[in-house]
Amino acid sequence: MKKILIISVIAASMISCGSKTTNESNDTKEQDSTQVTESVDFSPEEGNHYLDISVPMMGGGELRLSEFIPENKLTIVDCWASWCPPCVAEMPNLVAIYEKYHSQGLEILGISFDKEEKAWTNKVAELGMTWPQGSELNGWENQMMEKYGVNSIPCTFVINQEGIILARGLRGEELDVFIQQNL
Repeated sequence: MKKILIISVIAASMISCGSKTTNESNDTKEQDSTQVTESVDFSPEEGNHYLDISVPMMGGGELRLSEFIPENKLTIVDCWASWCPPCVAEMPNLVAIYEKYHSQGLEILGISFDKEEKAWTNKVAELGMTWPQGSELNGWENQMMEKYGVNSIPCTFVINQEGIILARGLRGEELDVFIQQNL
C-alpha cells in the first residue's frame, strides 16, 4: 500500500511539472516561434542549417554563432575542454590551421566543456588559442551537448557563410585539407 501511495505522489508531481514545462514552452513559442521551430526541427548533420547559440565569452560579453558565421567564408566550431587529452593534443593542429587560413576568411570559435574558469583560461593562453572562446562553465551540461548532440570531445563543426554545416568531427590533416578545399 505504501508503494502505491508513493508512486501516486511521484506521478502527480511529474504530471504537474509536465504541465508547467508545457506552459513555459507555449509562452516561449508565442514570444519567438521561429526560434522554437528551428530548435525542434534542428538536426546537426552535414547539409543542414546551423542552430544559433549564445554562450558567455572569455573576457566578457556573449559568443553568438550568428555574429561570426555570416562574416566568414568558413567557421570551425570547436568543442573541447582543458582536461581533455585528445583536445589538447589536437590544439597545435587548430592553431596551425588558424594561422594558415584566418586571413583567407576562416574563423574558429572555441566552445569549452570546462567547469573551472581558471583551468580554461590558462589552457587557452598556454596553447596559443587566439580565436574567440566561450563556455557556460557547466561541463557536459551545455548547449552544444543538448542542441548539437556532442557526446564526445574534441568535436568540430565546419559551417559555411550561408550557415550550412559542411562537416562534423574532422581533425588533423583531414580538417586542414577540408578547409583548404572549401575556402
